[in-house]
Amino acid sequence: MLTWLYRDKIRFSRTLAIGLLMALVVCSQFKPALSALFPVAGSYIVLWIGLSPGWHFTRWTEKTDLSYGIYLYAYPVQQILAMFPSLRSPFLNMLIAFPVIVGLAWLSWHFVEQRFLRLKSKTLVDFDPAAATVQVSRAAQLLS
Repeated sequence: MLTWLYRDKIRFSRTLAIGLLMALVVCSQFKPALSALFPVAGSYIVLWIGLSPGWHFTRWTEKTDLSYGIYLYAYPVQQILAMFPSLRSPFLNMLIAFPVIVGLAWLSWHFVEQRFLRLKSKTLVDFDPAAATVQVSRAAQLLS
């Protein structure tokens, strides 16, 4: 919320983002320092990546939108992995879950979501439920 409030005052800089990333790596050895720095530095880095023009890896998002699939599948996949005691480490869980979640999101986009989004552009013809009921009852009579 503060980012939106001060959006005209925040300047995104590659140098600052890299510096904050390095500070996070150093502070990762000191939990209190990491707890204090991560919310601000992590947010800045994520926003810098998302809002910086010229990222070549983001061009594929023009044709693919995995956001809903990632939202949908992240929790179940992470919870299934957390059922195994050896995979309860947050880092290990993320390392294994991320490619699985992205793969499921990709499948969901190509085989479900994209097909339903195509229906948005089609105009629906008038549907008369009474006529459908008559047709179903006629079909039932023919089958009996």
